[in-house]
Amino acid sequence: MINLAIDLAQGFGNYLTQADYDTAYTLLVPELQQQYSPQTLRQTVEEMISYGSGSIEKAGEDFAEAVSVIVHHREGKLLIRWLEWGRP
Repeated sequence: MINLAIDLAQGFGNYLTQADYDTAYTLLVPELQQQYSPQTLRQTVEEMISYGSGSIEKAGEDFAEAVSVIVHHREGKLLIRWLEWGRP
């Protein structure tokens, strides 16, 4: 189960870096989907990296950011139930 949770968290991050906010959104629990639409995910990511000179696919020397998640097992599925944006 731990490896599946890690895979889900990594997949979420990959979707964000690929600007696939619709798919990233599907990995959130319904309560978090009420807080973050695909558009809100995009805006949050763009704000988080706006001061850097590099792209989100590759961390530049002038910035480093992260998204922390808590993965939850609900109704037979793993979903993200908590997000924290920015530097750890």
